[in-house]
Amino acid sequence: MADPFDTSTVPLYEPGSIVAGSYIAWRKRLELEAATYSVKYRLTPTAGGTMVEVSGSTTDDSVWLFEALSAVTGAWATGEYRWDILVTRTSDSEIAEIATGTLTVYASTDDRRTHAEVMVAKIESLLTGRADDDVDNYSIKNRSLTKIPVEELTKWRDYYRAEVARTGGSTTSAATPKNNTVRVRWL
Repeated sequence: MADPFDTSTVPLYEPGSIVAGSYIAWRKRLELEAATYSVKYRLTPTAGGTMVEVSGSTTDDSVWLFEALSAVTGAWATGEYRWDILVTRTSDSEIAEIATGTLTVYASTDDRRTHAEVMVAKIESLLTGRADDDVDNYSIKNRSLTKIPVEELTKWRDYYRAEVARTGGSTTSAATPKNNTVRVRWL
């Protein structure tokens, strides 16, 4: 395994996810001279919040290094972020956005499931509990409780399973197929 702290071996692409509180580094090949330009990533939370920036420094042969120490990423809020690569011309401070993308910041390595994957697990847990408890509703004095019918739970579970399959995630059920079909149409 390569040393994750050796900046000459870190990936030449942006991370798709980051665990808050962990060191992260990546490189990007940009044909820009450090004497003429500066480069940074601006990460903006899609749900609103504090924007963060990661500035780059050049290594050899037009490769820029971007790294964020664990003390820095520990302050990042969890969730989806949109990143933009901003190039600043040092002579007049003009800024150009040259690329954009997304990444996810997770609270821990255990927190990497999508919303649909979380919902499948929760609904299957409810269905498992319902197998042991056959009461759909009951009343005590003037209070009553009605549980979601099994038919509705299975409908929602199937909906979220389809969403997981569509997005390429995984569920706790091995019977859920993956949708790996790529359709191409030539014009």
